[in-house]
Amino acid sequence: MARNRRSSDEVTAARVRAWLRRFFLDNLVYKVLSLVLALSIWAWVQGEQVVEDSAWVRVDYALNSEMVLSQAPVSRVRLTVSGANAYVKELRRREPHLTVDLVEYPTGMHAIDFLDYEIEDLPPNVRVVGLVPPKLELELEPKVTRPVPLRSAQVGEPADGYRVKAISLLPDELEIEGPASEVDALADGLPTEGIVVTGLTQSVRREVEVPLRSRTIRRVDGDPVFAEIVIEPITDTRAFAEIPVIARSPRRWRPTVEAVEVTVRGPIRELEEMRDDQLTVMVVVPEETPARQITVGYDPAAAARFDVVGLGDNITVEQVRPARFTVEPVK
Repeated sequence: MARNRRSSDEVTAARVRAWLRRFFLDNLVYKVLSLVLALSIWAWVQGEQVVEDSAWVRVDYALNSEMVLSQAPVSRVRLTVSGANAYVKELRRREPHLTVDLVEYPTGMHAIDFLDYEIEDLPPNVRVVGLVPPKLELELEPKVTRPVPLRSAQVGEPADGYRVKAISLLPDELEIEGPASEVDALADGLPTEGIVVTGLTQSVRREVEVPLRSRTIRRVDGDPVFAEIVIEPITDTRAFAEIPVIARSPRRWRPTVEAVEVTVRGPIRELEEMRDDQLTVMVVVPEETPARQITVGYDPAAAARFDVVGLGDNITVEQVRPARFTVEPVK
């Protein structure tokens, strides 16, 4: 039984192979020609089929050297074309563009119809259906070049106890070129980018950008602009009462007052950290001074005087009360 079944399967397989051979090989030439003809007809239909497609068109503007557009115009328009499929497909491999010639145009407003200008680098045998936008109004102005002042734009605040004394810009003006109306509008100054001073405790120099917020104006030169940021401590005064008075030569001279009030000025942070016991009023009397009662004051240029000792480098004496007193020779 197994042999009979195997023999039947072999006969069936042989019949299938024979049928496939007849299907593919009988009249082979006619079958190949039919396939070629079918493919040719399909290709012809595809090539002759009329379709529409769109692409961006770059727009250039030719201007007189003494004129400029008052506003930045559109730089591209949307083009729609129609034609045979084979030609329209070529559009995507090209870079169509057109040039609006304004060389002979006077100042003022002008209506521009983009369809009046030739679109270059279009595929052959295609028809322009439309452009979006199809028209545009442009204004021509005289082109001017002049210096405009720069204005610093501070952002933030320095660290506690410090302030911005000044921000200087180097250079403090820039040469700007563009439409007369745009350049005239900058007469009050062109602001820099925000100059961040947050947390500063000392003066710094930084390069800053000067953004031009209009596309119709430009800088004549590209030199960098620097900001000199001057930071200084915030100062205040503080009074210290009962500051002891002593003589540098206590065996020869004796002050007639034991203590004075001293008011000093300096950075508020340093003032807050000062203590009364840091200060002393020291009387200075030259050795050759005769032994008699003399009056002294806070006068660094005088030979006989008193000094306030214990001040920090940034602390100065604002006032001493009493401002003058006497010293006597020790008997």
